[in-house]
Amino acid sequence: MSTVLGVQLRFEGYRDPKAMGKALKQPASKPARELIAQTLAALECQAVDSAAVTLVITGKFGKSIDRRTPPGSPPYDTDRLSGIAAARTMPRGHGKVDVIVPGPFVFGTPGEQPGQRAARAARLTYMATHEAQHVGMYQRGERLMEGPHHYLGQGTASHDFRATAEIVLEEYRAEAAAARLCTPPEPYWESVPSALKGLRAALVDAVELRYPDEPIRRTWLTAFGAAHNTWVVMGYLAGNLQAAGSAAAVPDELASSELWQRFVQLHWSDFADLCGALSAGDEACTAEALGATVAGLSELLGVWLQSIGFELSDTEDGLYFDVLRHDF
Repeated sequence: MSTVLGVQLRFEGYRDPKAMGKALKQPASKPARELIAQTLAALECQAVDSAAVTLVITGKFGKSIDRRTPPGSPPYDTDRLSGIAAARTMPRGHGKVDVIVPGPFVFGTPGEQPGQRAARAARLTYMATHEAQHVGMYQRGERLMEGPHHYLGQGTASHDFRATAEIVLEEYRAEAAAARLCTPPEPYWESVPSALKGLRAALVDAVELRYPDEPIRRTWLTAFGAAHNTWVVMGYLAGNLQAAGSAAAVPDELASSELWQRFVQLHWSDFADLCGALSAGDEACTAEALGATVAGLSELLGVWLQSIGFELSDTEDGLYFDVLRHDF
């Protein structure tokens, strides 16, 4: 392990992690050294206690995340409606936090062309800026998504809506700062149509009967999981748009699309207002503001799920779930 600018650097998931550090000293590793230095500097900039932050460059991204999650947690899934998860910030307690980045983003892949290298470098720089916001929010005591209670489908409806709202708002705040501080590699809204196509496909799968008398639990988990992932995408989108001027200012190409109008349009104004009530991730935010916005968004998500076509609510008899629509 080494320290640069106070932030720790660690290699793991490689056959010989120590050799990775030695290899970085070679002349051919200059591009990787520069990327690592930029990433460390971005984390340093937002950290309250930089010495408690570790940048983990890993050859096994999923396993590095799983080994930091509580026992019994489901394996980390890198698939997202709008692509693949490419970095993660994980608090370790007592103010310590690990930022985990896959090695190929730093070192590249065999046969990589110059244009691909430049695109990878831009993506890593932007990711580092985004993850740095999570570091700052956590060390300032503003991090919302803490602990195993955030595993969806293991509690009440109010629990799941609140957990989703917390994740969405933290991603919004991180993205609102990142998109202002560092030019995004490409306009984020361009990835939203594919995410909405993924939502539609997941909903069709959710309501399709696999076998006679199949329990409705699979439908519930599939539908809510897809909605959850879509709302996270919307948090990213709102953050990007807010950095450009207004979270409500959706590009016409997106606003006029069929899937946007079917799944998002009705609630976007309220969603954008709730997100915009919070400061970006590089600015302090009070517990009162965070709590009120989480409560407001939790309520909105329940209504939003109904317009998508499902109801999830708490009753005296327990959790209630129903399919309201089939026009996916």
